[in-house]
Amino acid sequence: MVAVTQRQHAMLNPLAVFREPMTLDDYLASRFIVSPLRRPDICMISDGGAALIVTAPERAADFPGKPVYLLAGEQQTSPRQYQNDDNLMRPVLRQLRDRVYDHVGIDRSDVDALYVQDPTSVSILQMLEGFGFVEPGESGPFIAEGRIALGSDLPVNTNGGQLSEAYMWGWLHICEAVRQLRGECGPRQVTDATFIQYRSTMGFQKVATSILGTVIPA
Repeated sequence: MVAVTQRQHAMLNPLAVFREPMTLDDYLASRFIVSPLRRPDICMISDGGAALIVTAPERAADFPGKPVYLLAGEQQTSPRQYQNDDNLMRPVLRQLRDRVYDHVGIDRSDVDALYVQDPTSVSILQMLEGFGFVEPGESGPFIAEGRIALGSDLPVNTNGGQLSEAYMWGWLHICEAVRQLRGECGPRQVTDATFIQYRSTMGFQKVATSILGTVIPA
C-alpha cells in the first residue's frame, strides 16, 4: 500500500514521472525484485535538477512568495554501520526522534505532512516507527488503513515520493513541502498545512531530519 498510495498522489502531480493508475491488484501482479519487494517498491534511477533559496527571515519578507521557515534540523551518524547486527533496521532513527521536536517546541502530533526519502517502500515503515508516529510493528496496519493518504491524519509523500515522482535524493520532497506550506498544490493540497517534517538518509549510517513551517513558534 506504500507504493499504491504514493502512485495515487503522483497522479495528482503533473511533474511526476509515473502517473499511470496502479491498483493493489496491479501491484501484486508485478514481479519480485528481492522478496518481499516488488518492482513498484523500488525507485527508478532518474535525473533532473532542483533549486532552493535560503536566506534570513527578514530578507524573505521582501520577496513576493509566502516565506517558509526552516525551524530545526538534526543529524545522527552510526559509524559502526555494518558491524551492528540491527543496522538494516536503522536504529539511529530512535536517537533523533525527540530532539528535532524539542527544538521547535512541537510534538509529532503537530506534523501535518511527512516527507521521507524513499529509495524503497521500506523507508516509510521505518520512519513511522523510528520517529514514534506508531509503535514498533504497527506501521503496516497503519498504512493499510489508508492513514498516509491525502485527507488522512498523516499524509506521506504527497508528491508521489521517489517511487512515483522521481529519484532525486529527496530534493523534490523539500520542493513539495515548500509548495504545500505555501498552499500551491491544488488537488493534492494538505489542508491548513503549518508544520511539515522531512527525513533523508545517507547510506545506512547517517540520518537527517528537518521541520519546515509557516510560523515560528514562540
